[in-house]
Parts: sequence; structure tokens; C-alpha cells
Amino acid sequence: MYKREEIYFGKYVDDAPDLTILFNEGYTIASAARSREMWNYATRGWTGVHELQGIFLASGPGIKKNVELEGDKIYDLAPTILHIFETPIPEDMDGRVLKEIFEEGSALAKREIEYQEVDEKARIRERIRELKALGKI
Repeated sequence: MYKREEIYFGKYVDDAPDLTILFNEGYTIASAARSREMWNYATRGWTGVHELQGIFLASGPGIKKNVELEGDKIYDLAPTILHIFETPIPEDMDGRVLKEIFEEGSALAKREIEYQEVDEKARIRERIRELKALGKI
């Protein structure tokens, strides 16, 4: 069990859960928690598990080959992908562009990282318009 300050960071850390529970290997909990079949994988089937460790692979023009990263985090993927697609990164987005995956001298490495100011009130107004158009509100 971890306190939020031990595993979350950034502008929205106060919105994170107070405690996060990590299960030992081989144990999980799923939406079947309300049923008697919660732990019976023979009858409900295995659907996958969230793990702390993962794998990140990148390939293509301007991407280095056979590079092993250290210190990269899952929240670095979004800013890196936005940078690759020449899309400004919202300034309130957590993470960083993983520039170390780019070949030296490539367009990806040379391109300046572009950030975009976020107007939260405008974003909320736009989302409300979208929800109204869908008949949700």
C-alpha cells in the first residue's frame, strides 16, 4: 500500500486516491468483485492484469535503434507522441518528451518542443457544448 505522494506527482496530485493498493503477483481484483466468482479464473477466464513494469518500443524514421531507456515513465509517452506528430503539448500535461530516443541530427531531435497554453474554462465550455449536442445534458 502506498500513499499518493509516494507514487503520484504533478498539478493534480491532490486528485489522486489517498491510498493505492498493489496486489502481489498472481492476485488481482476485477469488476467481478461483487460476485462469488471473483477469484475463480477457471469459470470467468483470465483477462489480463495491470503491472508496474512494462515495455516501450519505438521504431521509424528518426528513432534510434537498440537504445535502452532509464527513468522513462508511462506519462512520458503522450508528450513524446505529440512531439512526433508535430502537435503542441498542453503545458499542464505531466511527463516529458523522450528526446533520447531520437537519432542525433534527425528532424525529431532538431524540432523544438512546442507547448500550448491551456484555457481550462474554454475547455470546459467546449465539453459542455459537446455533451449538449449528444443529448447527454
